[in-house]
Amino acid sequence: MVRAAAVLALGSLLPATAGNATQAARSGDLFIANIQSNTVGRFDGATGAFVGVFVPAAVGLKAPTGLAFGPDGMLYVASSGTHQIFRFDGTTGAPRGEAVDSGSVRQPFSIVFGPNGDLYVSSGAEHRVVRYAGATGGVAGVAAEGHGLRTPIGLAFGADGLLYVANAGGGSVLRFEPASGRFVGEFARDSLRFPSDLTFGPDGRLYVSSAFNSAIVRFDAHSGAFVDVLARLPDGGVPVGVVMTPAGLVVGDFRRSRLFRLDRAGAELHLLSAEGLAGPENIAVRP
Repeated sequence: MVRAAAVLALGSLLPATAGNATQAARSGDLFIANIQSNTVGRFDGATGAFVGVFVPAAVGLKAPTGLAFGPDGMLYVASSGTHQIFRFDGTTGAPRGEAVDSGSVRQPFSIVFGPNGDLYVSSGAEHRVVRYAGATGGVAGVAAEGHGLRTPIGLAFGADGLLYVANAGGGSVLRFEPASGRFVGEFARDSLRFPSDLTFGPDGRLYVSSAFNSAIVRFDAHSGAFVDVLARLPDGGVPVGVVMTPAGLVVGDFRRSRLFRLDRAGAELHLLSAEGLAGPENIAVRP
């Protein structure tokens, strides 16, 4: 199953609208990859309000999915439709060329930087995670493959130094030793249907977006034990990208193009924005 096609089929998308993006990006701002409009939008980190288009479609992005800030302060964006990873100035959004060789990864979905600065990219077409030597280096190895890994999407590093992979096609979260690609085991599965992204919280929990049942699911970050279904997006929303911020968990609704935040207690789901979104895929916070 190809993830982009599977998720796109779930509902109509809202067009991204123009905003005022003339002000330089600030620490804490949210950046969201819009797969439908081929753009990256910027949102106020405190209020969630749409600020403007940070990376326009004109730069060559096609079906952007994953994005992450690198150790160099650049914004890295996976262009799944062109099988490329692009770099952009993390303050102005100005294009800075490709990060890795074109065609070295097929249908890149999510990207994350490891503790040593290596770049990890999940490949939907090849059902694996590729490791690159640094931000602009060549392929250094395969960080995750096999053991039931199908359509890997979200990536995160745990406190144990292991790579956690949202195994969307397999309905689980898997762990791998990132340098060697050694399979450590299945970490979580309960209540997951097409898990698309994951992030660790300061409360010792792992938060996973479960796209096909509109859920945000929590697990113990140490044992993988199921904690609860923290929330479900209203109106059949499809949670994809998730990121932890000082104010709480921010969740993008792919199907209805909305941005939500769960407060620290997880008791309330707040609508932050329904503007500037067109199939939000992934969320990054500017350091």
